[in-house]
Amino acid sequence: MRIGIFTQTYLPTTNGVVSSIEIFRKALEKAGHTFFIFAPKVGDYKDKNPRVYRFPSITLPTHPDYPIAIPYFPGLTGLVKSLRLDIIHAQHIFTICGVGMRLAHRLKIPFIHTEHTLIAEYAHYMSLFHSSTRSYLIWRVRAFCNRSDRVIAPSPAMKQTLEEYGVEVPINVNPTGIDVDKYARVDDRAARERWQIDEHAKILMYVGRIAEEKNIALLLEAFAQIVKKHTVHLIIVGSGPAEARYKTWVARHDLTEKVTWTGMLPHPEVVKLFGVAHIFLFPSVTDTQGIVIAEALAAGAPVVAANKMGPTAVIEDGKNGFLVPARARPFIDRVEVLLDNEKLWHRLSGAARIRARDFSIEHTAERLEEIYVDVRNRYRT
Repeated sequence: MRIGIFTQTYLPTTNGVVSSIEIFRKALEKAGHTFFIFAPKVGDYKDKNPRVYRFPSITLPTHPDYPIAIPYFPGLTGLVKSLRLDIIHAQHIFTICGVGMRLAHRLKIPFIHTEHTLIAEYAHYMSLFHSSTRSYLIWRVRAFCNRSDRVIAPSPAMKQTLEEYGVEVPINVNPTGIDVDKYARVDDRAARERWQIDEHAKILMYVGRIAEEKNIALLLEAFAQIVKKHTVHLIIVGSGPAEARYKTWVARHDLTEKVTWTGMLPHPEVVKLFGVAHIFLFPSVTDTQGIVIAEALAAGAPVVAANKMGPTAVIEDGKNGFLVPARARPFIDRVEVLLDNEKLWHRLSGAARIRARDFSIEHTAERLEEIYVDVRNRYRT
């Protein structure tokens, strides 16, 4: 099949959506399918893949890594016709993806949309108009999804949310898979030397965007209490708009030597870091799946996560990690249980690696292929 991906974010930007696109693209191209990517231009970045087409874009000073596409592409209709696409698959609901939907309808190409993000929960970025912005975003998601031939949700919780929004078209649940065999427990001496971590400290880790909606404040509040009783070190991998503010908080609470901020790292380095984490912490209540949770499990790191949205589809509470209310005390209690009980940690670590197999890229890519074929066949009839 020939699939056109329309996305508002793509390489060199690194986030969950881009990871999802690339993981599925590579897996399905190995199976003989062909992907064409339509995305915003990012500075002077040059694509190695000749099947990437860039829209002109503008960049805001506050978000230099997230260019905003200008939905203007001369000759786009002719180009898409010449590519003979079997499916157009959108990854967002704005700009480029709206263009993709209109093209699909005009050229009679089946249109699929993956709703990756609980976008209405980002309305705080428009705090002056928070209520009206949230209502508009819910309306926008509902309208966009209902004009699609099929919607993909990365977790059962996201599917339920979309149904509550009023989405009526068929919704398939299919998370982004991971290459499970890349992850393992590894010798942590190199990481400790690089990041100057006490050889006796047990490593806690968070990987993701450093932003308000990720609930980093809860993570730091819990860690500030845990470090009073235990020899631990927190590694925070990623960057984001709230990074400076949280670093200031850490310094103000005399935790600078106990917290490492790595910034953005190449994915192979992150894979190795998962293998040195004793416990993975995930406080976000807005993530629709959290690929990083499956990655942590694959590396044998038990997870303590907020009992909301994506983590609920991955973590089996008490078997490979813990799901807790998004409050500091429950987070602290579960982390301390794992720190104090080595036998329990080993049991959960082993179960985590077994559970991660359910999220292998082989399984999820095969499921996406089935969705593509089903949508194409139904569209033709």
